[in-house]
Amino acid sequence: MKRRQFLALPFTVAGQIGRPRRLHIIGDSTAAEFPPTDPRVGWGAALGLQLSGVAVNDAARSGRSSKSYWDEGHFRVIAAQLGPGDLLLIQFGHNDEKDDPARHTEPTSTFTDNLLRYVSEARARGALPVLLTPIARRRFAGDVIEQTHGGYPDATRAVATGSQTPLIDLTARTSVLFERFGPSASERLFAPDDNTHLSPEGAAAVARLVAEGLRELGFDFGLRQRAPSLAAYPARGSAPVPAVIVCPGGGYTHLAIEKEGLRAATWLNSLGISAFILRYRLADWGHPAPLEDVRAAIAWVRHNASSLGIDSKPIGILGFSAGGHLAACASTLFRDDTERPDFALLAYPVITFKDPYAHTGSRRALLGPRPDPVLLDALSLEAHVTSRTPPTFLMHTRDDASVPVENSLLYAEALQRAGVPHQLAVYDHGPHGLGFNSETEAGREWPGACARWLKSRGIV
Repeated sequence: MKRRQFLALPFTVAGQIGRPRRLHIIGDSTAAEFPPTDPRVGWGAALGLQLSGVAVNDAARSGRSSKSYWDEGHFRVIAAQLGPGDLLLIQFGHNDEKDDPARHTEPTSTFTDNLLRYVSEARARGALPVLLTPIARRRFAGDVIEQTHGGYPDATRAVATGSQTPLIDLTARTSVLFERFGPSASERLFAPDDNTHLSPEGAAAVARLVAEGLRELGFDFGLRQRAPSLAAYPARGSAPVPAVIVCPGGGYTHLAIEKEGLRAATWLNSLGISAFILRYRLADWGHPAPLEDVRAAIAWVRHNASSLGIDSKPIGILGFSAGGHLAACASTLFRDDTERPDFALLAYPVITFKDPYAHTGSRRALLGPRPDPVLLDALSLEAHVTSRTPPTFLMHTRDDASVPVENSLLYAEALQRAGVPHQLAVYDHGPHGLGFNSETEAGREWPGACARWLKSRGIV
């Protein structure tokens, strides 16, 4: 099976007011570049992949504080390059608390003086300084990130206010990001056995936060961060064929592309259905980004049906686990017929965000550890089924230890009350995330049961 095309979905941004000529970064290892063989990646090294229309010079250095960066002459090198129209990002505080006279500063005195010196030097050269607080460390107290940088973030905020310097509060932004992933899933954002330095995925996520902060401050950057996309796997045949948009699972922290994307596309193709695997945005975006992505995907496929060789009806959706939650969102929270799927296939789906049957990992990733009750109601989809919800096939196992079978039972009951055609296949045994695993009875049986249901509906 060959992927025919890779399709970028629309991504819109707010209007801007200006674009710097060049962007320079000074700071410590959390922003610095590392050799390609090093598992650590600084957010500064990833920032150039997030922005377009500006040259990025990452001059952050590992182990440096606001004092040692100056004393060792690193800033002199940058100062010689600064000119009118340049932007200087300044982030220190990670190493300033070290018990080392060459690096140590006090937040309200020497650290403050150093930040003011960098701000003043940048302005003297016609450049625009922007202060950033240090990124949070991955240290949890329960569900909450511990604030381990002492008085340095507050000192940075005070300098920004007192000197009227733009500020990106990266301590606060990264705390929210890491809490959204949670103690376990957030490991993927950091280098192995390291709660301070980022992995490539984490660096990209933090760089996106910096890019967003710059946009909010009014800088006119084009954004190149990962947008939602569709990978098309067309079924063979000359006549227009049905289509299904596939939403792999992964708890809204990652995507199980192989077992719940590619294998799903192969299966759909065998039924004469074209498949479109949706790479939707995840926990580093949070709600409502995934919902926006699936709505846009359905509307895009429907609008381009003729050129894609598919029928504009029926266009269905298939979702696994958290991807099943997203597919159920598409089935219940659509705004018009262009976004509404014509049928839905839900495999061990997350349905409710309310206890006792919620999958807490998906809920946290989408809404954070302390979700708004209004959003809990809005994204508990058993409460939003209507007669307009599309016909649905559901599959679950009774001993699913991650997403309780009650999720599918609640949704089936809601479909029954609303008079929506549906079929619920519940198997006694099978692990969560079984996909198309032929080693289990459920994995062997459910694809055939689903295919028969599709045939009974006249879809295949």
